[in-house]
Amino acid sequence: MRNLQTLNPRLTVAGARDGYFKPEETSRVVEDIRAAKPDLIWLGLGTPKQQEFIAAHKNEIGHGIWLAVGFAFDVNAGTKRDAPPWMQKLGLTWLYRISQEPRRLFPRYLKFNTLFIYYSLLEQIFGIGGLDVGTPQKGKQTVAFLGCRGVPARYSGFETLVEQLGARLAERGHAVTVYNRSHFYPERPASYRGMKIAYLPSLQTKSFETITHTLLAVIHAAVRKFDVVYLCGVGNAALAGILKLSGSRVIVNVDGDDFRRLKWHPFARWWLKQSEEWATKLSNVVIADNRTVVDRYERDYGFKTTYLSYGAPERPAQASKEALRKLGLKAGEYVLYAGRLTPENRPDLLIRAYEKVKGDLQVARNIKSKCDIDKLFLLLADFCTNNRLRQRLGLYLRRRTFINSSVYKSLLHSLPGPLPGKSLADFRPDLIKEWHVVKNGSLTPSKMTLNSGRVVWWKCEIGHE
Repeated sequence: MRNLQTLNPRLTVAGARDGYFKPEETSRVVEDIRAAKPDLIWLGLGTPKQQEFIAAHKNEIGHGIWLAVGFAFDVNAGTKRDAPPWMQKLGLTWLYRISQEPRRLFPRYLKFNTLFIYYSLLEQIFGIGGLDVGTPQKGKQTVAFLGCRGVPARYSGFETLVEQLGARLAERGHAVTVYNRSHFYPERPASYRGMKIAYLPSLQTKSFETITHTLLAVIHAAVRKFDVVYLCGVGNAALAGILKLSGSRVIVNVDGDDFRRLKWHPFARWWLKQSEEWATKLSNVVIADNRTVVDRYERDYGFKTTYLSYGAPERPAQASKEALRKLGLKAGEYVLYAGRLTPENRPDLLIRAYEKVKGDLQVARNIKSKCDIDKLFLLLADFCTNNRLRQRLGLYLRRRTFINSSVYKSLLHSLPGPLPGKSLADFRPDLIKEWHVVKNGSLTPSKMTLNSGRVVWWKCEIGHE
């Protein structure tokens, strides 16, 4: 205190005491500070105790500016030297202090500075609202969904699953967080149907988009320590161990024989095959959406998976004649192909079958692709050997939001009957859901033909009630 008054004679020290007081003495310390009515209050109790004290009592005292300090006491008391002015100007005081006390300060700086950088980056990516896991109702749990593109569902089966399951868990009082890929959702809503949404970037390539996004999500989720983490896609199974080490219970939802799909290059197919075994060893539960996969996991890995079939809500069908009219289609007089242009989806089968159809049945194309629309049309036209097909082929490039649009649903509601043959991709949940809504029936295999495990034919058997 003498040094402070020597440096600044106009300074008045209104009060002082040591920081070694017992918890029961806290109220007396607070009263002494309030009575002194200081303009500046220096508090050096060590981190985080001094920050907690300020947060708890600043409103009680109601006067003065609080400063949580430590090294400042030593410098002003003359017991330690401060960094040279040039280092202070360059922001290198921390480096000077480490050089003076390396054993004491280096471990502290390594830990807390790293955490500061980490949480600062998270705040930049997620925003302040994306850093917590939410508060579940009493007796409920915190749940995170990782590995899909996100919600609202706009793309494939996993997104539909996450939206439907996550929303229902949120309705039951669980705190649900879904990790969205930021480039799919430029509008970035903070929540959807009771679910919190966190956004993360990814490498936007076919082979690395999912795993890079999921890796970032796993790092974030591991720090947040969710009670349950639901990983979509067997290719993410290698990351399940990180989540288990953080204390979360991990569910991996596998999706058919991914490793057989020809769209993947050999390394990706090896990774997907190996990931199946990793899923059985690194997760708490493995979920499969069809009995064939359940049987194969038990046969190949001796592991009993949990069977969870996709459901479909029942609601009145609402077909829009206006939507069909704008597309130049009539109800019951067209064939719809809904899917990506991948080898397993075999769009060529529909084209070749159409060539054999008598009459003027039109083909409505609902296509997910990043290709240029003209190139896409030429690709499909190459399948055709029939001028009538070239003229009648109705081509519609589906946008991100088209899957749940009234136009797409109108196309589904007005289908004439049988669905085209599919392969390993089978039928996506969103297609099954809409077909069920329209026909109130069920999809049953009328004929199944396996060709090296790649091609499966289905027919829709309608059961009206």
